[in-house]
This record gives sequence, structure tokens and C-alpha cells, in this order.
Amino acid sequence: MKNFIVLQANKLDIDKLMELERKSWIPELQVSRKITLKRLEMGHIVLCVPDSNDDKFVGKICFRHSNFSPDDFNSFPKTFDRFANQSHDLSHNANTAFIYDLDIDPGHRGGGKIASFLIKKSIERAKKDGCKYVVGDGRCPSYNGSKRERIKKSLGFKKIIDAYLKEGKFPKQKDFLLDPILAFYYRIVHCKFLWVIPGFIPKDKPAGGIRVIAYKEI
Repeated sequence: MKNFIVLQANKLDIDKLMELERKSWIPELQVSRKITLKRLEMGHIVLCVPDSNDDKFVGKICFRHSNFSPDDFNSFPKTFDRFANQSHDLSHNANTAFIYDLDIDPGHRGGGKIASFLIKKSIERAKKDGCKYVVGDGRCPSYNGSKRERIKKSLGFKKIIDAYLKEGKFPKQKDFLLDPILAFYYRIVHCKFLWVIPGFIPKDKPAGGIRVIAYKEI
């Protein structure tokens, strides 16, 4: 599959969205059909890449518009629910696309081509919609590692994050690149790692419940 096309999903695509969800995430992180439908009803944007036969999705990225300032940590959502499962803001105050989900069929992950394509398409869409920033809740599974996902624990990364959580010394940007997922995002969009939020999604045991908030001005 060399030439990708992108489609915006709607409620009629729910079966294909849920099939991709099951393939892409460990059970603890899979979102329900009910929540997926609610997000679509709230106006969230879901961009998808269909397979060559157009009978399933092999990749998707989800985001909603909101308001954000990199200088205002206090007003930023401190949980995944507050970050992802809220209304799509169409007001003049919305200046940011909150990207909260990137799913790639395991059979199509080689080289990260679909993932990078979807990230770039989401940025294009956000810019077209008048957004100034894109923000992502960067997952860092190497904090504890995940055998099911074949992600090794990074003792160096965990040590740096734990030191920050205990002592308050924020990691250097290069320190975040010790995690392969965060390193991938940086390689694609040259984002800035802004905040580390513990307890953002407690059920994500490989990441220790932590999310690294990354943003890019577009």
C-alpha cells in the first residue's frame, strides 16, 4: 500500500473503527463503542486510512478543538477523560487541536509511514481550521515496559521521570527521546515536550499512568 488516502469517519463507520481499536491497543486502553459514538456525536474529527479494498481501516487519528496556552498549566486537563472526552469547541476561543488517539493496524506498522501520514494530515486539518497549536498526550510505555506490546523498559527514562516527579527538575528535551514513542513523535513533527502529568490515565500500566504533553505551534 504505497499511496494513502484519508477519509473523515462518521457514525456509519463504527464497526470499522472498533475493529481497528481492538487490533491497535492492549485491552486496558481500548475505548468502548459507546464512547467512540459519543465522540463522533460531539463533532470530534476522526481521519482514517482505508485498506486497498476499502473494507477496513488500517489507521486513524482523532482530535478535537479546544483552547490552550503553553504558559497555562493550571487550565490544562489533568486526566485523559478531560483531555479527550469533551465537546469539540467551535467557538472563537478554540485555538488548538487536542490529538488524543493514533491507531495503526499491527500489520501496517512497518516504517511508521501511515502514522506519519496521519499526523501530518491532522496538522494540515488543524491549520485549515484556524488552529495555532496541536497538542498530544504522548504515551511513554517504556517507563515500565510492556511484554504484550514488545516494548522494553527503559531504566534510564524511568529514572529521569521519577527524579522529576520526586524532585521537580524537569527533564531535558533529549531525555524524552529515550522513549521510542516520544522519539517517534519528535522525529515526525519536532514537537516540544512541555509537561509530565502523573495519573493522567491510571489504567495504562506500561506508562505508569503518565502522559508527556507535547505541543507544536503551527
